Amino acid sequence: TFSQQRLIEISQDYISKFVKAENAKVSLLQDEAMLITMEAENPLVELYAHNRTWDLHQNTSIAFEVSNLGSTTVMLNCHIADHKWNEGLLILHPGESEVMRILIKGNKLSEEHPLKRSYSDMKGLPGGYTWHWVPLDAKHVEKIKLSLVNPNEGATLSIRNIVSILLSESCTYQESICLWSISK
Repeated sequence: TFSQQRLIEISQDYISKFVKAENAKVSLLQDEAMLITMEAENPLVELYAHNRTWDLHQNTSIAFEVSNLGSTTVMLNCHIADHKWNEGLLILHPGESEVMRILIKGNKLSEEHPLKRSYSDMKGLPGGYTWHWVPLDAKHVEKIKLSLVNPNEGATLSIRNIVSILLSESCTYQESICLWSISK
């Protein structure tokens, strides 16, 4: 089983204090949702944790509902903090709504974890450094980033119900992701 934890209580106060937008505008809709209007050129919206960081080390993913209120198809890309490896991508046609899911990958593992023991000497070889092996510090996540992929035009979206999915002690990481995906 799994449970959800609300990450953001959407309000005008939250938007004015904890949302940063470049080439985009964010405002409050009546039904506890954010209205996001993005321009075609490099739009970026960052949603910051109201207590500076979220502790997501017991979570499998971040999820929220997205609606395309515009007249063109949109490819929305989301990242956890600045980690490109922790991303979600959603393609929405005009009038469509769907759940964006951002899988939390690269959590730091304990020394006794089976993967850590089995692959203890992996150093990103050959060649050394591999950027996607840099682990996410899921205990200190400060923001969620939203952007458009190759936009020809701007976009108008609404987002609501921003939650993290908690990992249950009674199921594995993969099972909790599958259960949550099926339930939606």
